[in-house]
Amino acid sequence: MPHVSTAHPSIQVEPVAGHIGADVVGLDLAQPLTPDAVNAVRAALREHKVVFFRDQRIGHREHIAFARNFGDLTRATRTATPPPSFRRS
Repeated sequence: MPHVSTAHPSIQVEPVAGHIGADVVGLDLAQPLTPDAVNAVRAALREHKVVFFRDQRIGHREHIAFARNFGDLTRATRTATPPPSFRRS
Protein backbone atom coordinates (compact mmCIF):
# COMPACT_ATOMS: atom_id res chain seq x y z
CA MET A 1 0.00 0.00 0.00
CA PRO A 2 1.47 3.40 -0.93
CA HIS A 3 2.11 5.95 1.74
CA VAL A 4 2.65 9.69 1.60
CA SER A 5 5.95 11.01 2.91
CA THR A 6 5.61 13.03 6.09
CA ALA A 7 8.71 15.03 5.07
CA HIS A 8 7.23 16.01 1.71
CA PRO A 9 3.44 15.54 1.23
CA SER A 10 3.53 15.39 -2.58
CA ILE A 11 5.83 12.35 -2.55
CA GLN A 12 4.35 8.87 -2.45
CA VAL A 13 6.38 5.75 -1.72
CA GLU A 14 4.90 2.58 -3.20
CA PRO A 15 6.47 -0.76 -2.19
CA VAL A 16 7.11 -3.02 -5.19
CA ALA A 17 8.11 -6.29 -3.50
CA GLY A 18 7.73 -8.11 -0.22
CA HIS A 19 10.76 -6.90 1.72
CA ILE A 20 12.76 -4.62 -0.54
CA GLY A 21 12.23 -1.90 -3.13
CA ALA A 22 9.80 0.97 -3.65
CA ASP A 23 8.73 3.38 -6.37
CA VAL A 24 9.09 7.03 -5.40
CA VAL A 25 6.34 9.04 -7.10
CA GLY A 26 5.74 12.78 -7.11
CA LEU A 27 9.25 14.07 -7.81
CA ASP A 28 10.57 15.67 -10.96
CA LEU A 29 14.28 14.85 -10.91
CA ALA A 30 14.91 17.41 -13.65
CA GLN A 31 14.27 20.12 -11.03
CA PRO A 32 16.36 20.89 -7.93
CA LEU A 33 15.11 19.06 -4.84
CA THR A 34 14.09 20.86 -1.68
CA PRO A 35 15.70 19.73 1.59
CA ASP A 36 12.35 18.13 2.54
CA ALA A 37 12.31 16.14 -0.71
CA VAL A 38 15.89 14.95 -0.12
CA ASN A 39 14.88 13.85 3.39
CA ALA A 40 11.87 11.97 1.99
CA VAL A 41 14.07 10.13 -0.53
CA ARG A 42 16.59 9.28 2.22
CA ALA A 43 13.78 7.93 4.42
CA ALA A 44 12.42 5.81 1.56
CA LEU A 45 15.90 4.45 0.86
CA ARG A 46 16.47 3.61 4.53
CA GLU A 47 13.14 1.81 4.78
CA HIS A 48 13.07 0.01 1.42
CA LYS A 49 16.82 -0.33 0.62
CA VAL A 50 16.21 0.21 -3.12
CA VAL A 51 14.18 3.02 -4.68
CA PHE A 52 13.01 3.53 -8.25
CA PHE A 53 12.20 6.80 -9.98
CA ARG A 54 10.26 5.72 -13.05
CA ASP A 55 9.57 7.73 -16.21
CA GLN A 56 12.01 10.53 -15.40
CA ARG A 57 13.32 12.67 -18.24
CA ILE A 58 16.75 13.74 -17.05
CA GLY A 59 20.08 14.27 -18.70
CA HIS A 60 23.60 13.82 -17.40
CA ARG A 61 23.63 17.19 -15.60
CA GLU A 62 20.36 16.55 -13.82
CA HIS A 63 21.50 13.06 -12.81
CA ILE A 64 24.69 14.51 -11.30
CA ALA A 65 22.77 17.30 -9.53
CA PHE A 66 20.36 14.73 -8.08
CA ALA A 67 23.17 12.46 -6.90
CA ARG A 68 25.01 15.34 -5.20
CA ASN A 69 22.10 15.64 -2.78
CA PHE A 70 23.30 12.40 -1.20
CA GLY A 71 27.03 12.95 -0.89
CA ASP A 72 30.27 13.42 -2.75
CA LEU A 73 30.52 11.81 -6.16
CA THR A 74 33.39 9.62 -7.32
CA ARG A 75 34.50 8.85 -10.82
CA ALA A 76 33.93 5.31 -11.98
CA THR A 77 36.99 3.48 -13.18
CA ARG A 78 37.00 0.71 -15.69
CA THR A 79 38.19 -2.51 -14.10
CA ALA A 80 37.92 -4.77 -17.12
CA THR A 81 38.50 -4.47 -20.82
CA PRO A 82 35.30 -4.85 -22.84
CA PRO A 83 35.12 -7.93 -25.06
CA PRO A 84 36.24 -7.41 -28.68
CA SER A 85 32.65 -7.80 -29.90
CA PHE A 86 31.53 -4.81 -27.81
CA ARG A 87 31.10 -1.62 -29.84
CA ARG A 88 30.38 1.80 -28.52
CA SER A 89 27.80 3.79 -30.38
